[in-house]
Amino acid sequence: MKPKLIQINMDEIDEFYDKATAASKLIDSGIEKDNKGDYEGAIADFTKAIEIEPDYIFSYQCRAMTRHYQKDHLGAIADFTKLIELDPQSSEVYEFRGIERSAIGDSKGALADFDASIALDPEAVNNYYQRATERYLMGDKQGAYADIEKMIALAPDWADGYFHRGGLKEELDDHLGAILDFDKAIALNPKNGKAYYSRANAKVFLDDFTGAIGDYDQSILINPYQVEAFKNRAVAKCWSDDENGAIDDLKRARQFDPASMRTYVKEQLKTFQNDTNHVKWYQTMKRMWRILEAN
Repeated sequence: MKPKLIQINMDEIDEFYDKATAASKLIDSGIEKDNKGDYEGAIADFTKAIEIEPDYIFSYQCRAMTRHYQKDHLGAIADFTKLIELDPQSSEVYEFRGIERSAIGDSKGALADFDASIALDPEAVNNYYQRATERYLMGDKQGAYADIEKMIALAPDWADGYFHRGGLKEELDDHLGAILDFDKAIALNPKNGKAYYSRANAKVFLDDFTGAIGDYDQSILINPYQVEAFKNRAVAKCWSDDENGAIDDLKRARQFDPASMRTYVKEQLKTFQNDTNHVKWYQTMKRMWRILEAN
């Protein structure tokens, strides 16, 4: 018995090749337009490529990301949903759709996507970061803390993990624990000005004003345009009996935003007017107000 010959339809092969070539050219064109900032043109090319090859994953990926940069969150969600339909085992796609859902305020949907992303890739640190952020926004600080703990376990040399955990500890009034985490974040990344600033704030709560001033100094050295760092360093200097130094910092903060400084001083005067525990600060604010009025 003779073996059956495989019948090859060359017309179908040619048609497939022509479609694939046309779609590929449109994608290349779309990527080029995207790189030049022509997002509308890029989306138009990606859409045409999808019309030619409706199941080609890369076309949806490109259009989804361009829509993301355009802040077309609903459009991006639609593309990521199609990608999940085409490839339901992609952890990244669930993560990206979760980010878009979070952007439109769909916290429940975002959390579900981050859960799915973690289930598919439980070793991906960024998945836990996204879920921690969403849980925090939903008011679930303990859930966020648990996710950050997992991040640190997976990436013990990632400075941001300790920075974020320190921030949560600070909010939970564990100032000493926060300082220890900021210590670690700084050891891993000595140029993280935010870590110095946050550690300084924690030290103020523990009445370590000298240590706080040193950290504010370092934070300002890294980023000289931090209005809040000057304001908070003024507080620490005031409690260190350096009123002149406090006034100097308030003056420097005023240089960045004069109108905001007037509002700030007014609020401080109102808040501490009858507070016998903060007489030093109230007197400093009165002096600063006279300076503002004179200028």
